[in-house]
Amino acid sequence: MEPDTDHADLQATRQWQARFDLPGAPPLPPTPEFVPSPVAARSPQERLMAYAGDPCPQTGRWQAPRLHNRIEAVERGQPMPGPANTETGAVIWYLVNEAGSAPAP
Repeated sequence: MEPDTDHADLQATRQWQARFDLPGAPPLPPTPEFVPSPVAARSPQERLMAYAGDPCPQTGRWQAPRLHNRIEAVERGQPMPGPANTETGAVIWYLVNEAGSAPAP
């Protein structure tokens, strides 16, 4: 690595970079490249969402975080309940569980 300044040479740069190394310690290995771990595929239920006023895409129990986590049972094709917006943004409903399945924990 070449120094970026006019007043430092390569030897001074190496000494500066090594100032915290233990005496006789081997040089640090190169920094490994970060590779994010794969994200497990989510089931369609976890991603299913609908905006207030839109037709319900699937019968089941739906939860709206912007409406104080209100949970409503909505039939497919019915409009999703609630106002379209709150003071903090758009009302989005998330499928909690399908009709006929066990309640979500």
